[in-house]
Amino acid sequence: MTNVVSSLIIVKFDTRDRYEGYMSIVNTNEQLASATKRGESEIVIEGDLANAIVRIKLIGPLAWGVAFLSLGAAVFLYLATPAATVASAPAAGAGGGISFGAASASAGAAVAVLGINATIAAIGVAVAAGGVGVLTTLRQEYKIASRTTGRLVLRKVT
Repeated sequence: MTNVVSSLIIVKFDTRDRYEGYMSIVNTNEQLASATKRGESEIVIEGDLANAIVRIKLIGPLAWGVAFLSLGAAVFLYLATPAATVASAPAAGAGGGISFGAASASAGAAVAVLGINATIAAIGVAVAAGGVGVLTTLRQEYKIASRTTGRLVLRKVT
């Protein structure tokens, strides 16, 4: 078993590339989507992304339902455009500008519920993951373990 340590991710790899039971430190939409899809047992979110994810985690189920439908439409419009790729996610700023504009326009209800920064983060994470299911995973399978300004620690519910 080999340990790999970097300033962004601390992960243990074994020969089967299993990730569950380990921790990631993330600060971009792409890193958060990847850590969530891998099923990390603990995700430390830093920077502005942490503040946005707190909003997603703390809203009630009814408000989340409204926001989720709006986000789903926005992400669908973004991903349905041939020019849209993970590399052209909103945070990356490359390509997909027209489709991101249409996606943003369809996210009006999400903006009303979550605020603009959390909506942009949610769309970015969902686009990086390839769909809005990652947002449901974040809400249902992770709990807030600790929170400070600019830092959020999520633990997987067992």
